[in-house]
Amino acid sequence: MAKHVNTITVTGTLTSADLNTAPSKNTGRDMVRGNLVINTGTVDAPNEVKVNVLQMADKKDKKNEGQMIPDSRYNDLIKLTDPEAIGTKISVSGSIDNNVFVPTGGDLVKGTSLSGGFYNIPGTGRDQASFRMTMVIKSVKPEVDREENETGSYIVQGIGFTFRNVAIPVKFYVDSPEGIGYFTSNKFLTAVEDGGVYTDVWGKIVNEQVAPKTEESAFGDAYEVSSNASFSRRVITGTAVKHHNKGTAEDPNDFTKFNAMVKEANEAYQVLIAEAIERSEKPASAPASAPASKPVSGGFNF
Repeated sequence: MAKHVNTITVTGTLTSADLNTAPSKNTGRDMVRGNLVINTGTVDAPNEVKVNVLQMADKKDKKNEGQMIPDSRYNDLIKLTDPEAIGTKISVSGSIDNNVFVPTGGDLVKGTSLSGGFYNIPGTGRDQASFRMTMVIKSVKPEVDREENETGSYIVQGIGFTFRNVAIPVKFYVDSPEGIGYFTSNKFLTAVEDGGVYTDVWGKIVNEQVAPKTEESAFGDAYEVSSNASFSRRVITGTAVKHHNKGTAEDPNDFTKFNAMVKEANEAYQVLIAEAIERSEKPASAPASAPASKPVSGGFNF
């Protein structure tokens, strides 16, 4: 089975740090959580990328029988709560992760987010917002706008994987003519239809402003509703020359292990959804109970 990759790197200028410190409700351990917004563009052409963070103050010491020791990553994030930290160059590495929840009084939300894991303060290297992911590509289709007009870009959809072997439904965009030609070739689309393409993709993370909604008027000016909302557009700029083999070393056409891996990952994702729904149905004052199901064991070598 292929070595799965799921990484992001965001390097740039810190523009906001919405962080809170509090003990964990489950363990009582101190932690910091929230999000960082990092501008990987310029002042005139910003690209502000949001990264979610959750970091415990301590960790197990593998060299000392698992005793708890301070975690430097916690202290790094605490430094960013100082208002004077705004404007500092920082670098965050992490992964694309599931973001599944039910807002109060709302419906189930199934999305993804960028999760930080390691922090360099001050950051070094070129400003960037990039990703690389091992995925199973299940569809390639033209992107369309609100009026169902094709934009000229294409959407690549499928599943990636967390380090715990949970499926991540992902959607990437392809803008370049070379990329569109590759993903829409007969050879590639035939492979997609034949159980999906198991490969690595990489690219850049672009934060785009949501376009204002307009309604035509029978006369005079159109009615326009602007928005401050934005979304993260993950654009594929490259992919591996060779796809991962879905078979085994002994029999390249034996997909049994691959299919079992995908099935396990998809089932783990359904457990994630069930747990989110269960949490939303609990009264606010209800004591914490056992999880909806046992964690699904992973079998990946990251």
